Amino acid sequence: QGKLDKTILKGPRDFTREGILKAVTIHIATDDQAFDIANKPSFRNCLVTMRPRTTKNDLPSAYDVKNFLHSEFTRYLQDLADEIKVSSQHGVFYCLLILAC
Repeated sequence: QGKLDKTILKGPRDFTREGILKAVTIHIATDDQAFDIANKPSFRNCLVTMRPRTTKNDLPSAYDVKNFLHSEFTRYLQDLADEIKVSSQHGVFYCLLILAC
């Protein structure tokens, strides 16, 4: 995977169903692809070509990708809300310290 400064990041070495689901989801989300690309035979064949032992059950469907993306986004929003909550609590405490002085 490339970075903004044109360096290449090394990807995972081991094949896992979770890894391919994450990679396909990132591809679809960041390249503005339709979810249905995960169901397209030509796309699935590309994935199988990269790892010939891949079975149909190893490959994520569009439904799997939608669910994974939704779950990850929900988790991200919850983490963000928790972080904002903690930051605002520290901010209130800091303001109280300033007012007390």
